[in-house]
Amino acid sequence: MVMFDATKSRSRVCLIIAVMILLLPVPKIFSAENNVDSAASLMKEAKKLLAEEKYDDASAKTAEVLEIRKSAMGKDDPGIADALHLSAEIQFAMGNYPVADSFSKRAWGIREKVFGKESPEVAQCLTLLGRIAFSNARYAESEKYCKTALDITSKKSGGDNPSMVPALSCLGMLASIRGKYGDAEEYFKKTLEIREKSLDIDHPEIAQSLGSLAMLYVKMGNYQEAESLQKRALAIREKAVGKDHPSMAGNLFAMAKIFEATGKYREAEPLYLKALEM
Repeated sequence: MVMFDATKSRSRVCLIIAVMILLLPVPKIFSAENNVDSAASLMKEAKKLLAEEKYDDASAKTAEVLEIRKSAMGKDDPGIADALHLSAEIQFAMGNYPVADSFSKRAWGIREKVFGKESPEVAQCLTLLGRIAFSNARYAESEKYCKTALDITSKKSGGDNPSMVPALSCLGMLASIRGKYGDAEEYFKKTLEIREKSLDIDHPEIAQSLGSLAMLYVKMGNYQEAESLQKRALAIREKAVGKDHPSMAGNLFAMAKIFEATGKYREAEPLYLKALEM
């Protein structure tokens, strides 16, 4: 008669379970960690590609990040919100406003759940939604988004935070369209002030603020000030990208428009022609 050895049987079962634990979970953990590192690297690449205006390549990178993050971390991971927000920025730059709006609202939902309604991360989403709404001529909606974003940011970090600039710029454009030039001037001057405090004097973003203020002064009939500001903007852009870069076309056109408004037709004509060639 064969005797049943319960002790040996339990030992064998424990050994099998231990081997299964060693073989299965550990590789998954390391794989997840590696994937998250890969996602972070892809995000950096996508941001660089966006800055270089290589939108299709940037979009492909963010799509990879989203797949990795969903697989490794779950649907409410803050990293997914970051990738969605960057995807929204890319689609916005491409003019795909409905897609940008969808991505941004999904990012907003995750960030509000994770960080709270009055977090800087939520303010970032609201600012982009305001810019998207402005581009679709949904002006009341745009104003609401941008003002809410400014309220959140000012409560958290005061009134001179560089993250406030996009919302301030958007509100400036809204005021200008509505003919509220005094309000627009205040918004544009504030963006310029913040950028001059936080950036190098020749930074391209300073040129953006100078150009916005110059175009407002054209509307107001203050051509002398407009010309001075636009010349500064043009000089900064030339230094940053070179005088023959295609992105210079907008600055040249703006300068030509100011010359034309002041009767300086000889100065205006070559600038118009050069802008059209770019």
